[in-house]
Amino acid sequence: MPSWSRPFVVALVLSLGALLAPASARAEGKWLEWHETSSDMKLTVAEDGTAQVERLVKLRVVAGPIRSLDLGTIDRGIVPAPTMDLTTEAGDSLGGHVEVGQTSATQKGVDFAPAMDAKATDIPEEPMRVVVDQPEKGLRRGSYRVTIRYAIDLVGTHRLSRDKSLFRLAFKSSPAPEGHDASRFAFELPAAPTEPHLAELGSTVVTNLERLPTIDRLTLTRAHVGKSEAVTWEIKVDPRALPKATSPELRPPPPPPVKGGEERSPVKLALFAAAAACALFVGVLANRRERTSGEHTRPLIPVPAFVRLYVAPLFVLGGALLACFEQPAAGTCLFALATLLLSERAVRTTSKARGPGKWVTLPHLPQSRARSVRGSRMLLGVYLAVVALGYAAAERVAGGLALTVPLTALVPMPMLLSAAFRADAFDVQVEELLAKVAARIPAYGLTPSLSGRIPEGRDTPDELRLGVEPTEPMPGLLAIEVAVAKYPHLTGVSALPEVWVRVMEGTHAHAKLQQRSAAFLPGRRPGERVQRLVPDGLSLDSTVRLLSSLTTHLKDHRRAESRVKNERRVERRDAAVAATCSAT
Repeated sequence: MPSWSRPFVVALVLSLGALLAPASARAEGKWLEWHETSSDMKLTVAEDGTAQVERLVKLRVVAGPIRSLDLGTIDRGIVPAPTMDLTTEAGDSLGGHVEVGQTSATQKGVDFAPAMDAKATDIPEEPMRVVVDQPEKGLRRGSYRVTIRYAIDLVGTHRLSRDKSLFRLAFKSSPAPEGHDASRFAFELPAAPTEPHLAELGSTVVTNLERLPTIDRLTLTRAHVGKSEAVTWEIKVDPRALPKATSPELRPPPPPPVKGGEERSPVKLALFAAAAACALFVGVLANRRERTSGEHTRPLIPVPAFVRLYVAPLFVLGGALLACFEQPAAGTCLFALATLLLSERAVRTTSKARGPGKWVTLPHLPQSRARSVRGSRMLLGVYLAVVALGYAAAERVAGGLALTVPLTALVPMPMLLSAAFRADAFDVQVEELLAKVAARIPAYGLTPSLSGRIPEGRDTPDELRLGVEPTEPMPGLLAIEVAVAKYPHLTGVSALPEVWVRVMEGTHAHAKLQQRSAAFLPGRRPGERVQRLVPDGLSLDSTVRLLSSLTTHLKDHRRAESRVKNERRVERRDAAVAATCSAT
């Protein structure tokens, strides 16, 4: 390239650059450049839904002087505070004011009313400009801070809305002309029981919550804001933080309309009929319980018998009627009174010395009480199943009225539980245990016999024993008995088997039994000794095996051998007589 053309090319490039440069960067033939490095906002919310907005913009001037700064947009109709803060990086105060619109003469009053269905992102906006008053020539190269303040009605601009049980607060920041890092938005709200939090929990915004005695400060930080991106900050707020925000838009939605009484009258009649049947069942059950209650239980409330038999079912019927006709509290009180009238309490009995009595042989086990308890437990299971099915069916057709079913069903539960797990259940356990042992003994070649102790003046035994006697008892062996011991535990008592062997002192049986254990107890008659043996594992099988081993151990083998010899001698004599008869 010729040397004379180089100045021409340089001048041409500079001219094109000047023509292509944006108008905002040229002023009076000078090159101007400034950048927005950060934009932070703080929203201080009052109890009535109004808020004070404070926007802090940090900027860096590269080439100046800069006499005005375009700092994004503001809602149409909002006039910022007349004063603003313009400071240098060192903290020196400068002068300036804010203009809304194209020029400073376009300030408008608050004459804009958004539509009722408008959103925070749909509100019209207009540009906002900061004009530098001091220094007069504008901002030179360096870093500066601009703070702008204005008030806003969050409810009127639809930034505050109802979101189920909470309030949703949304605020859109001005677009960033070039983008910047670490954008922060701080919400200061009156303190409330529920803390404010992000509306979208899956957001990448970092939150920092400070809970002070009177305010809750929630700071949201976004790592980066892109070029020309307007960020919408959304949080959820406890309505109790804004008690004076009484706009109709913030009220909770009305409850769904309840179906008319005409539509629910068949359902109410069906529920009342079921309650009447339950009241009849309660009366029958109370009558039966009054006749069969033993000496171990007493009524919880000492009232005459007719109150339990007739007043309690009437309470059930009245409670069901009140519950079906939208009076659940009064109905529940009547159910509770009926339950208390039908409840029973256990009577503590003290151990006393037994009076005189005699042991007699019984023909069979008295199974009436055991069958009664088993039947009561089966009835309880069927009753609970019917109640569960009834509640499921009522919930489908009656909704909230279905609660009448379990409330009514709770009334007879004390009587059913008392019958299924009554205080004399130990006697029932004794009968069941001895019956099971008696059913297993014949498999070992043994024959059981039942004996009971009958006290004087009574017809029923107060204690049962199951006796087993060997076919060839050893001299001195009186009896081998299965007794039942009472073992108390956390939830009641349990019946566990024991084996008692009765022998006369100084006999062969006594000497044989001493080989197993030397511990003996005195018996019922003079010279009688009793050895108490506990089966291994306290199970039925171990009890039967112990009985079998004892009968074998205490069997008189000499008598058995002589019996066998006599049987063989008789067989040989019969065979010789038969041979002689055939020869003749």
